[in-house]
Amino acid sequence: MENHMQDDTVLTAEADELAERRFAPLIAAYKKDRSAGGDFAESFRELSPGQQALFTFRVFYAHAVHSRDDLYWWSAYFLAKGREWNGIKDGLRFFGDAPMLGLLGRLEKVLAETGHALDYAQFDLSFGSLALRPELLAAVEPIDAEFRRLLPSTLQRIGRYIREHPQEFERLPRQTDG
Repeated sequence: MENHMQDDTVLTAEADELAERRFAPLIAAYKKDRSAGGDFAESFRELSPGQQALFTFRVFYAHAVHSRDDLYWWSAYFLAKGREWNGIKDGLRFFGDAPMLGLLGRLEKVLAETGHALDYAQFDLSFGSLALRPELLAAVEPIDAEFRRLLPSTLQRIGRYIREHPQEFERLPRQTDG
């Protein structure tokens, strides 16, 4: 059993590293577009479907992975942004990750039922506010635990897809001269 756990840890680390290497040029292009006053939408449309799915998930993952409060706050933020939340879910659908997609659906339901802004214009959630709402905290804690339990398989699934479809991750978005 211990060897199986170690193998899963190694596989997850390798998959995470592979995904990060394929994500790095995408986030660099995003930052370049944003610093030039763009919104990355045009560059995003130029990405392959695999790159789009990787980008949306990795942006979410990079923000949400740090803590329960990060998962909560960033999920509420992306949900309020609408297009971004739908992109995250579309990315998980693309990779065939029904368990993680279901988890985000449960989190979305909790957020909607507890009066969280579903429109960015009304978004005013301060970081750390989860601790001020015990009943919400009680609903988010098991979702966070499940998120952390599912992450290794999500990362392995994405890594496997990248290994099986390397050509989808070769083309980089158009780089604007900034």
